[in-house]
Amino acid sequence: MKKSKDIIGTQAYDAHDGGVIGIISAVLYNINEPVWFIIEVTDGREMAVFFEDLEIGADNSIVVDISKMRSVKDIDMTSLHRIPDDEPLPVTTGEGRYVGRISDILLNINEKRVDAVEISASLVDDIIKGRNILVLTGNEISDGKGMKIPEWEYNNIYEGGKGLKKLLGFQNNEKIRKE
Repeated sequence: MKKSKDIIGTQAYDAHDGGVIGIISAVLYNINEPVWFIIEVTDGREMAVFFEDLEIGADNSIVVDISKMRSVKDIDMTSLHRIPDDEPLPVTTGEGRYVGRISDILLNINEKRVDAVEISASLVDDIIKGRNILVLTGNEISDGKGMKIPEWEYNNIYEGGKGLKKLLGFQNNEKIRKE
């Protein structure tokens, strides 16, 4: 899996002639919809391509069939969220319990789908424990303004393991049980 933020800033190449098309400048997503990659092309325009229509190499190189690209102006973005520009989306349980905010999405580059989201509970938790990971099950509901998850899914959130706890040797890989 790759984080979308690790792909932003990468050059995109034409699948036909290998020339540089532009730079990946953002990702548009909604958990219930296909993911778009935004490419700032060499002439300054913003173009978009579906995740399914590009190839991501092991070195994060991006190869795109330019015939599949379209202008960002042609996309209905009312329910889509933009990484890295927008305010992170809140995540709550169906019962209204606050979980945190989506800080990134984790992409399965082989299956061309979003498999998990990275959740920031708070700045302090991010520093101490690292961000949390929620593996998506298909039971999530998103309206573009936030995501609701079932209560049982709340108990399956994993610590990301990149905080001070790990650096100081206090990391475990168990699920977070929040009561």
